[in-house]
Amino acid sequence: MTTEPVRAWNKVNDGTDRTPMYESLQRHFPQLAGVWAAQPPEFTRIGHAVERHIRAWAEEHHLMENSVVRDREYRSRLALGIHLGWWKVTDPVMAEIIGEGMWWLTVFDDVHCEERARADMPGFARRITTMMRMLEPGARPTEPGFASALAAFVARLRATASGRMTERVVMAYHAAFAAMLCEALLEDPADVTLEDFTVLRRHVVYGHISVLFAELAMECDLPPEVRDSPTVHDLRMAVANDIGWVNDIYSAFREHDVRGGLPFSLPGVLAAHHAYGLDEAVDRSVAILDAEIARVRRLSDELAASPDPQLRAFAQGMAVLVSSNGWYEANHFYR
Repeated sequence: MTTEPVRAWNKVNDGTDRTPMYESLQRHFPQLAGVWAAQPPEFTRIGHAVERHIRAWAEEHHLMENSVVRDREYRSRLALGIHLGWWKVTDPVMAEIIGEGMWWLTVFDDVHCEERARADMPGFARRITTMMRMLEPGARPTEPGFASALAAFVARLRATASGRMTERVVMAYHAAFAAMLCEALLEDPADVTLEDFTVLRRHVVYGHISVLFAELAMECDLPPEVRDSPTVHDLRMAVANDIGWVNDIYSAFREHDVRGGLPFSLPGVLAAHHAYGLDEAVDRSVAILDAEIARVRRLSDELAASPDPQLRAFAQGMAVLVSSNGWYEANHFYR
């Protein structure tokens, strides 16, 4: 795959340039790539309402008192607004719940993980342990903050979604917390193989949880025997890979500048194991991502031909979910 110079990704979009990520979507999903634009798309009415709700919800739980949250708050709300708009969420209550879950995980990662976690690993482990307790039914936080917000989100999810879907989301948060601990402990990308990193990356912040939230948005609660069938399973894994790797690619140079070393990400792992410079590692990551987007297209096309309308809707939803990562294209934080 031919790419433009990757350092150009960090400039402000002038409305005409397109990254290799955009080109990949245009090639594999031409019917969906049109939603990618130099500026964010218009939010749906529900998207606007959810943004207002998240701001009030964050203030209720005193999260806006944190300077990092205030600095990143617009970026996080922008991301969930675009995702909710493209997923076409129609239930306003479920839209708020999905917004709470996505926004909470994003800002928790921004505030507490990676370098901040490594500076105080015992403190980080205690914080993660508290958050895991908040996932239990009837959890009672002692004070407002991340713990109270998480407990409120989970309680609302339990009251609204099916028991099966709720438990899937709760288990995904447990896996995300375990993955956060692994990331904090494995500071050097040379300490993990590409195969192990790929599995780990699907559980951190986005990935599996984004797939679950998309299923909630689509009201697509596939029974286990269907969800675990080879094609559906492979599609879910490929979409989760795409979501994580897009974030890795777009943030590679910024994380390198902040850390002063290789980022713990797909480009960083490739660079560590193959002695690539970061530019080459990003180029090779783009090629890997392009192949995975092509796999999403093949698998989603296969399911789209199914006589089962729920499988057809799932296939379309996963294709839209991959395309919804276009918000990186417009966000100056990653440019």
